[in-house]
Amino acid sequence: MTHDKTVSPRVVATDTHRSIEDPSEDALHDLLADMNLSVPFVIVDRFDSSEPGDHFIQVHLDEAVDPQRGHGYIVEFRAGGPNAHFRAAVSDGAPWGAVSSPAFDTVVNVIQDWTFGRDGWRTALSWERLEFDE
Repeated sequence: MTHDKTVSPRVVATDTHRSIEDPSEDALHDLLADMNLSVPFVIVDRFDSSEPGDHFIQVHLDEAVDPQRGHGYIVEFRAGGPNAHFRAAVSDGAPWGAVSSPAFDTVVNVIQDWTFGRDGWRTALSWERLEFDE
């Protein structure tokens, strides 16, 4: 008698100063909330049977996402090799340090949904495929 046990991939969230193994939703939120111009990114890697770096989502805080409105976020994900690498920009009209930001909330939801394998993250942003020179 065999037991088919599904094993979840190992997930690691990283910013400039720390790495968190199998982060909770709160831990992901806190990493994203701590982004600033000195710590401008968060990367969440999913380690499974594929090549390292083939499955990740990352966020970069960008000062000039939208020339009219200012700062925002660049979100990228890879779902396999270089031909499956996508990017979306999320502009943020909220001032720096604002208590509430719909753009930040969207980014947090996308990162959490991707990390925990929930539906909706792929349609939450307007993704465009990135082309890489070989």
